[in-house]
Amino acid sequence: MTGKKKSNRFYCIVPAAIVAIVLLSCSGASDKWMGTVDATFKYRPEERTTTVFDVPRGTRSFVAGLVAGDRVLAVDGDDLTNVSLGEVLAAMNGPVGSVAVVTVQRGAEVLDFEVERMREKKKDKKSD
Repeated sequence: MTGKKKSNRFYCIVPAAIVAIVLLSCSGASDKWMGTVDATFKYRPEERTTTVFDVPRGTRSFVAGLVAGDRVLAVDGDDLTNVSLGEVLAAMNGPVGSVAVVTVQRGAEVLDFEVERMREKKKDKKSD
């Protein structure tokens, strides 16, 4: 999790995959992998709003159509306006391969995107 201070406002940028790892560890489940939506989100605690911060090219979120700046309204029909960051990230998680219906506001439009949940990819370590 990264926190940044700008203009006396604090916001958090958190990859949803972090919560998936915590949920998997706490659930004791070893036979089913938890997955998440592969985008990065920005949460503003003073407004209790979450927006899409980054959608890397080639990810399932990118292919589905999410773009940076989309305001997250709901996931799978659960209203996520005026909730905590933990609630938003927990809603993004589910079994790998399941589909999350992410409802966002983009300008004046409200749009639904179906995003397949995936396991977090680990970065390869390069040997010198």
